[in-house]
Amino acid sequence: MNTDIRLSVGFWQHPKTRKTAKRLGLEGVRSLQILWAWAAQNRPDGNLTGMDWEDIEMAADWQGDERAFFEFCLGVWIDQAVESYALHDWKDHNSWASEADERSDKARFSRLATVNREVYERLKSDGINAVSKEEYDRLTSAQRPFDDRLTTVARSSNVTPSPAPSPAPTHKDKEGGITRTRT
Repeated sequence: MNTDIRLSVGFWQHPKTRKTAKRLGLEGVRSLQILWAWAAQNRPDGNLTGMDWEDIEMAADWQGDERAFFEFCLGVWIDQAVESYALHDWKDHNSWASEADERSDKARFSRLATVNREVYERLKSDGINAVSKEEYDRLTSAQRPFDDRLTTVARSSNVTPSPAPSPAPTHKDKEGGITRTRT
């Protein structure tokens, strides 16, 4: 998961930033940066599929008039795709954040080499160099025996209790130099 985003040193002088501040105030610029940080963690590819104007304003923590942030950003900071939205040029300006899932998938695949070398080699020979979290979990989860009857300690196959030692051990205390045995 991403922990940061890139912000150009020229961001505050950029005409789009200045226009955002003029139309929405600094609260609008703040909300834009909150939206970018949210996207880095939740939509690292910058694709806002499944989100409507209200979802986007909530992700941006917009506190102003309803739809004002979204409507200003549309075409400026947010692009409209077929039946969805995307952050404008997100991959160009935040390539590190946008590639987070790919890096994680590749790291997971590398880890597979130490966990299950045989599967790793087979996948690698098939040209695979990354696995999703779900694939990794499936590839590394051990198959459990049917009903776990042979391995579950809670239901031991030996129902005979262990014998108690005889004679039973005693506890010895020393009081005032005298050894007493408690039973």
